[in-house]
Amino acid sequence: MKPGKVFVMMAMIFAMTSVEAAAQSLSSMEYGLEAMSDWSSCTACSSVSSLSYTQSQINQLDTELNSDGMSKKFKFFNTYVWPSDLTEDYLGGLDYAYGDGVELYAISSHGGSPTINGSQVYRPSMCNASGGTTCNAVSTSMVFGEQSTSIYGATYPGRALWLILATCHSVDNYPTQQWRLPFMYGLEMVMGYKGTSADSPFTDEVLADFAENAFGGESKFKQVWFSATEDWYIDDTAGIITCHGTNTGTTTEDLTNRLNNYRRTWSKRYNDGTERACAYAYHQG
Repeated sequence: MKPGKVFVMMAMIFAMTSVEAAAQSLSSMEYGLEAMSDWSSCTACSSVSSLSYTQSQINQLDTELNSDGMSKKFKFFNTYVWPSDLTEDYLGGLDYAYGDGVELYAISSHGGSPTINGSQVYRPSMCNASGGTTCNAVSTSMVFGEQSTSIYGATYPGRALWLILATCHSVDNYPTQQWRLPFMYGLEMVMGYKGTSADSPFTDEVLADFAENAFGGESKFKQVWFSATEDWYIDDTAGIITCHGTNTGTTTEDLTNRLNNYRRTWSKRYNDGTERACAYAYHQG
């Protein structure tokens, strides 16, 4: 245990089924935030280059989410940002207390998308200051939002609905490969970047701008994520991905409708461990 950590376009929307639950109120939701700016005290990765605006980005998001009525469960920087925070507890991690113990999780850091065993994965740069051998969580060891009926949720069910990943390569060239396992049990949306994302004073407000409209209001996630990441000077390419669930329709039109029109008030997507069709989109700003 770490010190300080406590535990397209269809006009007609598909009808709700009996297994869908009403959308949660923001006042009943929690968020968790992390940022890396300095790796000098991280024993496994002390030579990683520093970042200047990640903490500002997360602090602004914190202020906005609090204003929107959500409750903060944790906010950690640098030496308290561990790969185990995102690693499924069934696989030896602590995600049940951190990354999957909140409805919304966001991180601002470096990120990569290496190919492992023939598939592209997502690998954020975190920290291990206790003599560990890695500073990287890997998406092939992440399971979010799993129900208690699944093998991963039997001890600790998951809660995560939304991931905001302000890192390079977080929704990259092959996002369905990167996010295959995390979407097989839960999640609503992943917001991130294709290719590199700038560590810049022109982009430190991006996450807060997105939250202002997506959570302070009821705007469509795709629309406001792409709008928030636009900048007259920085040409980052934003990405977003979602997938079918057991209760979200079965057609391509249903899936594209979900990608284009999803709002926070939509009922929770359920999945049972089945790999389903996913949809994603990019926007260069």
